[in-house]
Amino acid sequence: MEFTDQYYLLLLVTSLCIELLLIIMVWRHCRRPIALTFLVMIISTLIWTLSAVGEHLTPQLGNKILWIKISYLGISVLPVTWLVFTLQFSDKNRWLTKRNIILLSVIPFITLVLVWTDDIFHLMWEGFQLSTTANTATVIISHNIWFWLCIAYFYLLISLGSLCLLGLVLKKRGIYRKQAIIMLLAVFAPWLTNVLYLTDFTFFSNNNVTPLSFVVTGTAFYWGMSRLYLLDIMPVAREAVFKSMKDGVIITDTQNLIIDINTSALLMLGLTKTDITGHNYNRAIPGQIGAIDLKPDIRESHVVMTIGEGTQLRHYGVHISAIMIDKHYSGHVIILHDDTQVTSLATTDGLTGLYNHRQFHKLLDQEIARSSRFANVFSLLMLDVDLFKSFNDTYGHLAGDNVLHEIGECINKSIRSIDFAFRYGGEEFAIILPGTTLEDAYIAAERIRNNIEHMRFLVNVSITASIGVACWPADGVEKEQVIAHADAALYMAKHMGRNRTCLSAELGESVTISEIKQRTQNLGAVYALAAAVEAKDIYTYGHSQKVAKYCITIAQQLGLSVEKVNTLRSAALLHDIGNIGIPDSILGKKGSFTKKEWEIIKTHPVRGIKIIKQIDNLNDCLPAILHHHERYDGTGYPSQLSGKDIPFEARILAIADAYDAITSPRSYHFLQRNKTAAIEELRQCSGTQFDPELVEVFCRVMEQSSHDVEEVKTNG
Repeated sequence: MEFTDQYYLLLLVTSLCIELLLIIMVWRHCRRPIALTFLVMIISTLIWTLSAVGEHLTPQLGNKILWIKISYLGISVLPVTWLVFTLQFSDKNRWLTKRNIILLSVIPFITLVLVWTDDIFHLMWEGFQLSTTANTATVIISHNIWFWLCIAYFYLLISLGSLCLLGLVLKKRGIYRKQAIIMLLAVFAPWLTNVLYLTDFTFFSNNNVTPLSFVVTGTAFYWGMSRLYLLDIMPVAREAVFKSMKDGVIITDTQNLIIDINTSALLMLGLTKTDITGHNYNRAIPGQIGAIDLKPDIRESHVVMTIGEGTQLRHYGVHISAIMIDKHYSGHVIILHDDTQVTSLATTDGLTGLYNHRQFHKLLDQEIARSSRFANVFSLLMLDVDLFKSFNDTYGHLAGDNVLHEIGECINKSIRSIDFAFRYGGEEFAIILPGTTLEDAYIAAERIRNNIEHMRFLVNVSITASIGVACWPADGVEKEQVIAHADAALYMAKHMGRNRTCLSAELGESVTISEIKQRTQNLGAVYALAAAVEAKDIYTYGHSQKVAKYCITIAQQLGLSVEKVNTLRSAALLHDIGNIGIPDSILGKKGSFTKKEWEIIKTHPVRGIKIIKQIDNLNDCLPAILHHHERYDGTGYPSQLSGKDIPFEARILAIADAYDAITSPRSYHFLQRNKTAAIEELRQCSGTQFDPELVEVFCRVMEQSSHDVEEVKTNG
């Protein structure tokens, strides 16, 4: 059958109409990158087709050559846009970098330059010859070397794009496969007709038949857009949704091998795709989530699980669904939803931000189970804020809440990410240290205690904490046993003067937990009473703790035994407890005391002894408390002892007590002198009021200290 030129023109016009229709249809999608690429591709075919119409209708050779050159505005762009479009469609956007697109466009750009400068270089064509028949005139073109190079390059780009689509045909099912087949058909038609044209195997004499194939291409794309929702539903859309989901998604096959996982799941699990894709689910996924048994008979299931440790602990709702294709089991999809924020409301203390008491018992049970399974150890710290009730009574509960909040933050900053910190109740905190021995736990506890001691609070007072440390399984394999040992060690720390860390190992095998608690019950009441005395006067709040610190400084410099140091600490904390019997009108009086008032003030050491001697554990403190106001020259009170007759601990306590009185404001004097002035006054009173040897020891230590009086006063 012989086709006429009229049919050729009719097919070109039909192709133009279809291309215009496609442009209108694509226009509503043009906000999407892939739709914009598709639009450029259709416009390129439109330019090529329109040029073929122009060339066919004009009889002059010069005009025909012009239309041929114009056609290359579409021909040069079309292969590049086709490859970009197929890469976008098959979700291979990682290849579409700015650099790669520029490199792809180099040869098309050079081709356009050579097309429009062919009259000079003749690299595209060797020449043109007009062939005239009865009805029309056509151009016979002699191609040169660059034409064949660019044709080979264009075929390469079209082939690469087609391979992308062929991959989708082989991998995808349903509508995605049909879309890929339609697009392969759309590109096959112009590729075939162009090969026929270049090999002179054509029904239309010397006319380029490639634009005629755009009727097939346009029809295929129209069908894809109207019936298969091309640009509306695509594999790339599925991938984009899969990757951008906030919930984690894991897909496994019938062998429980991981075949896909989205970005959210990788972030939740702290893994990379190469770590787990193709691996067994139960081996590749860590923790409780990886322990899920994915049996074929499990069609729907929902559980709540946790990932991470310490402050990184996250809570997830895990939904498991079987994948059924044509009623046959094909694997599972596991969806992870982050419920941490909701769960934290039930597990977190609102004031401190730490875990609450309920979560403490839950995580302690889990840690015992985990340590048992892996033959590991862990330690438990119990921490109590010293004299916190008195602080609350003096400064109010708002100030107390601020202290607890800051201590909670301090604890969190002082521990590892795998550790757990809790507000156990009131002013008491607990810390679980996984994989930590008793010795290492002591180091961690001391770090926490020191950090708290050196914190700066809104009020200008010192805050300290006592800590008890126990270790599993050395202190018992049951939860209650570990807690009891840590609690007993905490009681011991309180008993030994507060602001210290005690280990469960220090309790001794012959000492029971109940004995420790009974031993310290009365002691706690006495310390609370001493704190209440100080709280009666804002000028003396924290005085005993600072005096205790200075006593320890002297004792350590002298190399005293631990027992002596602890005795001094307790004596310093309790040395003014006798003030409980002194009227508030005298204690808070501004200005000088009368002679009668001084006589009443001088009775406080004896009053204190009457209280403290009821506690057997404090008998060693009695001499220091009773005689800390004796003077070295024998003019002090209550017994007018002199020189070495004054108990050794009392002579140390007298120096520490005087130093804090000089460097702190009092109701009877508001002059707060600095460290240098205080040291000078102590030396002036050396040999008269104070033991000269001990004064020199203390002054030398204070002069070497980098801390000024204000810092000691604040943090002490």
